[in-house]
Amino acid sequence: MTPKEALSYVCSTAKTISCGNGAWAANSPTNRSCAPLSSESSNFLIEWRPSQVLRGALVCLGGLAALSLWMSALPLTAKVPLAALALGYGLRLARREGSRPPFSVRIATDEAGGVLVHAPGRPPMVAASIRVRGPMASVAGRGADGRLLRVHWWPDTLPAGSRRALRLVSGNRAAETGPALATMSG
Repeated sequence: MTPKEALSYVCSTAKTISCGNGAWAANSPTNRSCAPLSSESSNFLIEWRPSQVLRGALVCLGGLAALSLWMSALPLTAKVPLAALALGYGLRLARREGSRPPFSVRIATDEAGGVLVHAPGRPPMVAASIRVRGPMASVAGRGADGRLLRVHWWPDTLPAGSRRALRLVSGNRAAETGPALATMSG
């Protein structure tokens, strides 16, 4: 048994698909030296940065809006400026999204199970809620002044480990956080 394999069997008994307990786990006594997980100590940082996927989608939507105006029954004198305006607005939105500076978001839970969210240089969120839907995630809450604040992560900006951490802190079961990508039946 390699050291890496030995570490994987410290906390739980291995299960194989067809034979029940794994061979190595059956040969040695079960060791339950791992501390139980606690939601009271959940405190971690997640990096937010502008999404290239979102920027590309905004440019495509601007182009499609311009194309739809160009193919409409509008007179040519209205088509050209409106199509240019739609394309320019899509490019403007993509540029604005790309110019947002990256920042770190600290997410913690208190003893009552409430989620506290704070990003340096931004107002802290109170009564924050976390939603994870497939590869996308968002945190929404109210600032001290009562304004609604949101942070969204797209699939290209949120690693799987951070997505799992968000899902654990939210306290939602996997079934409540969105549809499964693949299911096995029968």
